[in-house]
Amino acid sequence: MSFAGETAYITGAASGIARSLAKDLVKKGAKIFIADRNFEGAENVAQELNASAGEEVAWPVQVDVADWESQRAGFEAAVAKLGHIDYVFPIAGISELPWLPKSDPTSTGFVKPNLAVLDVNGYGALYTSALAIQQFRRQEPNKHGFRGKIVIVSSACGFYYIPTLPVYTAAKQ
Repeated sequence: MSFAGETAYITGAASGIARSLAKDLVKKGAKIFIADRNFEGAENVAQELNASAGEEVAWPVQVDVADWESQRAGFEAAVAKLGHIDYVFPIAGISELPWLPKSDPTSTGFVKPNLAVLDVNGYGALYTSALAIQQFRRQEPNKHGFRGKIVIVSSACGFYYIPTLPVYTAAKQ
């Protein structure tokens, strides 16, 4: 399948599954925005893809997917550069982290839990999707007759509860 003339916005594309997707899309003719918290990694991937394509086909942008303003700014940069966004891939994610504070029987107060996994994997995907939907509503249909498509990546935790990964599993449901 060719993606010639089509565009994509991918979160987390400085590494992992999202990086592999970015490479495949560019190889098939797409122009992409690489949104990642790791700007140096995103820059490296964009440089590698641009060099292999022999032209500018990938642009990096630093985005913290857990932060709405950061996401908005990154997405606006992609829209300004690419115009029409055909595909949005909210892939950025992190693994389970210890979310409860260490047990301290002498403590008299309460400590806020670390819900960063939910912020990145849950809210991050929803923020990216919200931006995409709002953009798609403004766009005219593309050559295939659609305004845009969102492809959200999950894991086995999207289907099965894993007791040792409670926050990660909640974010993937």
